Amino acid sequence: MDAPSVVKIVVSLAFLIIFYRFTKSFLWSIVMTTIGFAGWLGFSFHEMGMISFRRSVSPNHLFLSLTVLQVIWLSNQMNATGMMQKFILFFKSRFSSRMSFALLPAVVGLLPMPGGAIFSAPLVQANDSDMSVDPELKTRINYWFRHIWEYWWPLYPGVILAMEITRMRIGEYIFLLIPFTVFTVIVGRIFILKKIPRNAEPIRKDSPPATNNDKFGEFPGTPFLPIVAIIITYILIQIMLPGWATFNKYIPMVVGLLSAQVLLQVISPIGWKELLKAGFALKTFSLIVIVTAIRIYGAFLEPQIMGGSHYSVMDQVHSELQHWNISPLWIVAFIPFMAGITTGLAIGFVGAGFPVVISLLGQNPSAGDLYFYTTMAYGFGYMGMMLSPVHVCLIVTVEFFKTSLYGTLKKLIPLAVSMMGFSLAYSFLIRFIMNA
Repeated sequence: MDAPSVVKIVVSLAFLIIFYRFTKSFLWSIVMTTIGFAGWLGFSFHEMGMISFRRSVSPNHLFLSLTVLQVIWLSNQMNATGMMQKFILFFKSRFSSRMSFALLPAVVGLLPMPGGAIFSAPLVQANDSDMSVDPELKTRINYWFRHIWEYWWPLYPGVILAMEITRMRIGEYIFLLIPFTVFTVIVGRIFILKKIPRNAEPIRKDSPPATNNDKFGEFPGTPFLPIVAIIITYILIQIMLPGWATFNKYIPMVVGLLSAQVLLQVISPIGWKELLKAGFALKTFSLIVIVTAIRIYGAFLEPQIMGGSHYSVMDQVHSELQHWNISPLWIVAFIPFMAGITTGLAIGFVGAGFPVVISLLGQNPSAGDLYFYTTMAYGFGYMGMMLSPVHVCLIVTVEFFKTSLYGTLKKLIPLAVSMMGFSLAYSFLIRFIMNA
């Protein structure tokens, strides 16, 4: 049975959630969904195998897998050295329970690492030392507040690509998109943080203790040094060695994570046996397999060769919307939203949706129209990404807290709807002000 590409995408994602709900295995769910989706699109089994193989061994994916390995390794290393406990106590001694729950994933969110939620999830868990907060609530805390910066923080690839496609200056783009972060925090406080019991964890006034073999002693900034090392290394490589990032976008993060691991070992050394155990665990490799399966699903959403001809499902979606005489306003919102929900990546909805959006502007658009289309497209695309069942951060958070993918997505809908409502209101306001 043939159907519009839009229907095929929506049905595949619905089946993914249904499979996961019954099998409790995301790996098998994504594998079955990918085979069914690719077959429905028209790919042969041979083509499926070749596309899956090329994606699995591509340098881009191999570096992504290495990044995920290092993220988990650094997290385990911080836990083994006691640095993670010191990091958490830093916030507990200065902020309320609700604020510390939000700040932990938010600080980690400054790092543009794929699957970075697996780094912040143990922090959120450890912050709930008396286990009084529901795991599903901690899942939403970790996932939502981990993603408050990616609208404008210029270290993220999706932001860099959006600035490139829209041809905006960095300061202009940041100033335009910062209000999204502010409203994201407000929405998170209303729908998530207010559900945390006020007595979940009392504020601690004691100073964080020094970790074993901590060469920096009581220096208050010690727990932040690994994160600072990642950010500084990442920026230096982008500025001084741009060819590395051009060769592979994950290299700056790989080197940054390595610098953090080395620095942590210098600050608070542990034995080599314990260090290797922190990195090479079975759970780590099973997570990398899941990430690989997600990336293979995403490969079928990208331009591929089918039956000897070029094929792109997102081009098909665009053609269908034009054929149905859908208003350009809906296209600006719907194309990035669909690209976001199917890829689970900011760079995915920007790369697939923004060229279409910008093409609707025509030649020499006014600043008001450019700002209107950009804020609308990014706001809706971002919420598509946040509601995506193939978003790596969502999957690793659900897997860590052993919660329901369906239940988490359902409870994220009010937040996403609020953000899309803000996108509409803010976009029209900006256009009104600029064109007045």
